[in-house]
Amino acid sequence: MYTLDQAQEACREHEHLIGSPIKKGWRITGVVEAVIVAPLDGINQYKFLKEYRDSGNAKKSLKFYTGILHTVLLVIRSVQCKNDLFTITLEKYLEENHLRLGRGAEKTLAVHN
Repeated sequence: MYTLDQAQEACREHEHLIGSPIKKGWRITGVVEAVIVAPLDGINQYKFLKEYRDSGNAKKSLKFYTGILHTVLLVIRSVQCKNDLFTITLEKYLEENHLRLGRGAEKTLAVHN
């Protein structure tokens, strides 16, 4: 979990992941399209992602959210069906790929855990 400023910093530190392939086994299933700030809780995250799918603009889609806790999501475009998007949290992606968090994000997680 992040504050808005911390989440924005984590996005900047991990924007190099855009364009990275997502694999299941040896097969590429998607490509990272964006690294975005989203609401932490499920209901607001659902509303946010619905708006993001329609607009493609993460900042615009987040305007409704008045909460203080955020997460960072990787938006992944399916290679099989270009209209399909799915997400994974930054932490889960990094863990599954045995990568480390950026400097600011690492510090943030240490504070919140």
